[in-house]
Amino acid sequence: MKRVLAFIIGIFFLSVTPLLAVDELPLKMYVRQGCTHCAKVKEFLNTNNLKDKVTELETYNNTENQKMLDEEFKKYDVPNEQRGVPFMVVSDTEYLVGDQPIIQYFADKYNIKVEDQSYQSSPSDTIFLVLGGTVLFAVLGYGLYSVFKKN
Repeated sequence: MKRVLAFIIGIFFLSVTPLLAVDELPLKMYVRQGCTHCAKVKEFLNTNNLKDKVTELETYNNTENQKMLDEEFKKYDVPNEQRGVPFMVVSDTEYLVGDQPIIQYFADKYNIKVEDQSYQSSPSDTIFLVLGGTVLFAVLGYGLYSVFKKN
């Protein structure tokens, strides 16, 4: 009797363990080098230590991944105007396209407060604006000086 009970308990644990593991498999996310929307998602995942929840599939210069992405578009019947990256497969019936839906998905799933996604300048932006403004001012000043000097 003890053997039968141990066998039944063993079968139960062996059958439940794979079900629990399936939920934690990384999601497939198609990205493209140079894509600003992909970069936002990657930054969100890195900031919130969720990078291991996603398998990134680069489509730029990778024809195999691009073919897989095209197959996903066909499988999910994604309209042409919505086809793009980042594209994440959530389940057999659900997909997400774009940075905001993907970020919101992870924010909801892991109770993460999503800050305002509007553009926030960085110190390098400020330096670029100051230097660019200075150069522009110098060029315009020289142009005006040249015009009035000839007269």
